[in-house]
Amino acid sequence: MEYRGNSQRAGSFEKYTRSQVKSVIENIGLPVISETHSNYLTYCPFHGNRDTPSFTVSKNAGLFLCFNPGCDENGNLVNLVKKLTGRNDFEAMRFIKNKAAEAVQISDEEFIQASKPFEWEPWNPEKLAVLRAGFANSRGQSYMVDERGFTLDTCDTFQVGYSAPQDMVTVPLHSPNDIPVGIIGRSVEGKVFKNSGNLPRSKTLFNLNRAKHEGGIAIVVESSFGAMRLHQAGFPNVVGTLGGHISPTNLANLDRYFSMIIIMTDFDDKSQHISPKCRIHGAGLCVGHNPGRELGLTIAETLRSKNIMWAAYDYKEIYPRGGKDEGGLTDKEIAQCVDNAVSHFEYVSWGVDFL
Repeated sequence: MEYRGNSQRAGSFEKYTRSQVKSVIENIGLPVISETHSNYLTYCPFHGNRDTPSFTVSKNAGLFLCFNPGCDENGNLVNLVKKLTGRNDFEAMRFIKNKAAEAVQISDEEFIQASKPFEWEPWNPEKLAVLRAGFANSRGQSYMVDERGFTLDTCDTFQVGYSAPQDMVTVPLHSPNDIPVGIIGRSVEGKVFKNSGNLPRSKTLFNLNRAKHEGGIAIVVESSFGAMRLHQAGFPNVVGTLGGHISPTNLANLDRYFSMIIIMTDFDDKSQHISPKCRIHGAGLCVGHNPGRELGLTIAETLRSKNIMWAAYDYKEIYPRGGKDEGGLTDKEIAQCVDNAVSHFEYVSWGVDFL
């Protein structure tokens, strides 16, 4: 097999990690159909074959080639990103570099380490009781019920509390075996977050203690309030990552407790994720990113043995009315997003992350 083109001369090959190459091609709409020791195989985006995967991308050099003699497209990873996303050279290289930082590849050994029992330290039960007692008829209760739309039953289920001195609503984080291990706090005024010290959020997912009993399907959101909102809408099988990243241990938790994962992470405006320097000197040189979508792709890439689905309101419409998350949705709209979830293959083929 011979790769052609000036950019592929001997000695000029770029070197990438396998997870980086896989993340790049899946992020530009080329789901891996199969693989050999050296190459990822997918359907060719240039002549639209769907019978057998004729398009190969090398795992270490990122060189691509279509085996169909009527197509014969070939080049390097930068060329591929440029052709399929409309990026220029600088934007394509930046995109590929970002995928090196974002791609998560967990080896069997790492999964074993991540799955080892963790010695949980219970959070102070007296403090938890004080916070719970302080919630009734407080500013915190008004905020959660009147402003955020949570019912008192939901607040009771999640043991929501209130700290008057800090004017913060609190929600406990539990270990998978239901031990309260810390507090997640959010201010009533503004948007200030403050957690208890050494909160072990890299060791457990929010609401995992309840969701693992709900039948093997997990809906993944990013925040504690997001998980509470889905629970209230009738989906108790929801877990929250508590941020836009997920640790090896929490990937192992998803792998251990669930057979199907529905990704319902945030769908942000990419322009909001461009560095201030780029805004000052010209956004045309910069490429924004979508942390919630990238979180979902990390889960899909790592847990390839699982049935990965993506919540969607309609065809190529993630949330209704241009929404970015579950926060502004009605119960009916949340249900439609979950019920209409599409396969990872179909979601990537939409290319909505690259618009």
